[in-house]
Amino acid sequence: MPSPPLEIKLTASGRRKLRTLEKRISGIAERVLKEGMEGIVKPEVMNRAPGPEEEARMLSAGKIEGQGALAFDPIGLSAIPRFGEAGTPEGGRFLKEGHGSIRNVIARDKIVMSRSGNKVYAKFGNTRWINQRTGFSWRTASGDVRNTKPFNRKLIQSLEHGGTWVVRPRTSKFLHPEPGVYATQMRKTLPAIRMFHKGGRAALPRLKKFIELRLDQEIRARMGARR
Repeated sequence: MPSPPLEIKLTASGRRKLRTLEKRISGIAERVLKEGMEGIVKPEVMNRAPGPEEEARMLSAGKIEGQGALAFDPIGLSAIPRFGEAGTPEGGRFLKEGHGSIRNVIARDKIVMSRSGNKVYAKFGNTRWINQRTGFSWRTASGDVRNTKPFNRKLIQSLEHGGTWVVRPRTSKFLHPEPGVYATQMRKTLPAIRMFHKGGRAALPRLKKFIELRLDQEIRARMGARR
């Protein structure tokens, strides 16, 4: 037969000690979760983000639209109508002056902790903060350097979920997507990379193991120190 339930009454001092222990364990859990997000989840997301060279190609390439484009021969004696894909980062069309690469900006994004009841939450990926620090510059025909925030200041959302950006000339009648090619309008499209979604899912098993191990180590160390 099962034993009868035991009733333990805590003194006021005992209740205070129990509340203190709960707070300490909760604080340890918050710190361990933050370490796991920084050391396990964030690297998984960064590895799925485009590297600097891939980023340059992705943001430079697009499809010629509008009235099409003219492709000049090397001597410039004739012009051939051109449509379809075009755009390379060379020749001053993709400069990182004043902007960070997507991977580096994600690395600098802070882990934000929050609580709700007895639960602790951690997150990163502040889209506004990241979009303010990514983008690129381009050099005009006159030599000026202009800044742009691609995909209407929603680059990180477009990389995560897919997006389209229509580009038109700002300072001249033509875009210059690559050497010898001039266009009146281009449409740039990004596929959905899902770096935050896929990176988070891939990191979850390791994050759980890390938290279990670190919590056990921390609690054992504190309990042992108080004996």
